[in-house]
Amino acid sequence: MEDGKLTMYAGKSVALAEVFKFTLGKEPFVGPVVCRLELSAPAEESTDGGRLAVQHVSIVPEGGGPTTVIATAYQVDRLAQGRQYEVVAETHKMRFHTNTFPVSPGQFDEMTRKLKDFFQQFGFKFEIPPLHTPQPSATAPRATAGGPTPGAAPVEKRPTATHGSAARTATRSAVAAGGPTSGGSRLWIAIILLAMAIAAAAGVAVYFLRG
Repeated sequence: MEDGKLTMYAGKSVALAEVFKFTLGKEPFVGPVVCRLELSAPAEESTDGGRLAVQHVSIVPEGGGPTTVIATAYQVDRLAQGRQYEVVAETHKMRFHTNTFPVSPGQFDEMTRKLKDFFQQFGFKFEIPPLHTPQPSATAPRATAGGPTPGAAPVEKRPTATHGSAARTATRSAVAAGGPTSGGSRLWIAIILLAMAIAAAAGVAVYFLRG
């Protein structure tokens, strides 16, 4: 990129990368493999109003080898986000098809601490998101569709009263039509009482079938 053609955010990102290169970037981190840190700079003259002003901090083995991103800086938000050791190690193993990660937890913690000091020095907020977001317990009671709310008292089912009500209505109608002294009324009352018994039994059957 030529001088004078950088936008504001691109210029700030390039300047930050240059400062990093000659300060923290020169410091070796000793562990199973000696590593250094490298902060990327924008590849374009414009960052689209800061949208592309994103810089990655990578672990670079001193003797050569694959690099792995350990943190990301957002110039517009003045925010730098580090990654958990487990996340970085797992990403490295999956990307490079290996069972090992050449950085020890202690070595990684030292890198993270130095990164935090560096970014805070330039007005960035440094944070490390947690590994997992808490999820609802699998054993917690859940309300089912149409079911009772967890913790509420159970609702007792009762037999429907439709059949019994209809039978009682028919009894009152028959008595009113035939009169209490009518001989035919006694026969109808007996038939209706039998119908009521059958209706009640049917109601109980419906209750258990629905239960």
